[in-house]
Amino acid sequence: MSRGHQRRHHDLPFRTSGRDEVESRCCMPPPWPRLFADLDSRVSVTVKATLQPVERQMQSLEEELKELWTSFDGECTVTMLRNKSVVAHMADVNEQLEEIKKTLDDFKMEANPQRILRDIPDDVATFCDAVRR
Repeated sequence: MSRGHQRRHHDLPFRTSGRDEVESRCCMPPPWPRLFADLDSRVSVTVKATLQPVERQMQSLEEELKELWTSFDGECTVTMLRNKSVVAHMADVNEQLEEIKKTLDDFKMEANPQRILRDIPDDVATFCDAVRR
């Protein structure tokens, strides 16, 4: 090397020749963290863009499910109340039927045997037919 070249190289440490730049690039590791950061951000954006419609659909389905459960609970409550009403009505009807049977039994005991030739059946319709005869 010439003396001028050495001086220039030592006097200006930030200035490098083309050969020095090539040599320094060969020795520098590639910028992996930056490359992976770029890749990571691109993948993240792609995944988010892909998942947004799925998330919206899931949210819609969750809301629909809540509405269906609310409706179902309401229907169950209405059905339960109707069933209770029917059971209560059946209990009243059974009480009335028992009273009618008791009245018929009392009537059988007090009835004039010549007027009623046979036993009065428990069925009310048949009883009405028997009394008309």
